[in-house]
Amino acid sequence: MKFSIIFFLLFLPFFCNANPTSQNITSIFAFGDSYTDTGNFVIMLGGAGPGIAIANPPYGMTYFGHPTGRCSDGRLIVDFMAEEYGLPLLIPYQAHSGSFIQGSNFAVAGATAINVEFFEKNNFVNFPLLRNSLDYQLTWFEDVKSTLCNSTEECKNFFSTSLFMIGEFGANDYSFILQAGRSVEEVKNTYVPFISS
Repeated sequence: MKFSIIFFLLFLPFFCNANPTSQNITSIFAFGDSYTDTGNFVIMLGGAGPGIAIANPPYGMTYFGHPTGRCSDGRLIVDFMAEEYGLPLLIPYQAHSGSFIQGSNFAVAGATAINVEFFEKNNFVNFPLLRNSLDYQLTWFEDVKSTLCNSTEECKNFFSTSLFMIGEFGANDYSFILQAGRSVEEVKNTYVPFISS
């Protein structure tokens, strides 16, 4: 353990001085839940309204000066990554109407690792869920991919300079199951394999 800490401290200055733009990142594609969502959740709910907290102040006030659909008062890690690589902030996939050449954000607040139909079918929720789980986000990405490249070689060339950010998945899965009254023991023994695979 002591060696690991010393090793880390010795090489930390090299990592801090690394120039990320030298890696030629030309696009970012982000997946995840509320930690990464730049507005898809609000759009999927039909836009701003008094019942959607993240679509109203104080969300977004610190940096943007207005709500943006982020579950934050300011920017998210994905925003800092885009800025660091000289790219525009990622537009939510659900709001995108132009080119995806510089990437897109597929993350949606409340997204799950397991497909949402699982939670509805097993009565873990008593309300309809947004179609936002990882499988839906990957389907959206496949749709975008078809606009960016047409062959394996084209895709390999295009995505060789892309950064893929996979945000947090799983917390919402556990939350839905536990809120449905399942015990922690049942969750550990029965549902962890579904969520982690």
